[in-house]
Amino acid sequence: KAVVSTQSTGGHGETQVKPDFLLGKVVCLLYGASWSPPFMEFLEIFKSFYHELEMEEAPIEVIYISFDKSGEEMKNLGKTFPKQWVSVPHGSNMINYLKLKYGVVVIPKVVVVKDNGPSLRTKA
Repeated sequence: KAVVSTQSTGGHGETQVKPDFLLGKVVCLLYGASWSPPFMEFLEIFKSFYHELEMEEAPIEVIYISFDKSGEEMKNLGKTFPKQWVSVPHGSNMINYLKLKYGVVVIPKVVVVKDNGPSLRTKA
């Protein structure tokens, strides 16, 4: 079963995506916020890592889980993301669900999950 049912693409416009786009892929849940200096520093490193995997055609998807204070902050940050990344809509109940499910108390944090849901790593 997929981790989320709908997301919006970063700052590149909004669209609904179906959960089956996660099938057969490793999914990185990227928790962060634009107001967090540690996250903003980590984000640049993580984007470089993502681009390396993308060049190797690795089956990876990134879902941004926002701790931003507003939808506008999230949208502005999303403009800096690779266009393939998706995000859970700001204010969605899914954000709190995923935060609690994986015990996220600080950011930045990456949780890597298989397409069937079990966590591969929660200490990233």
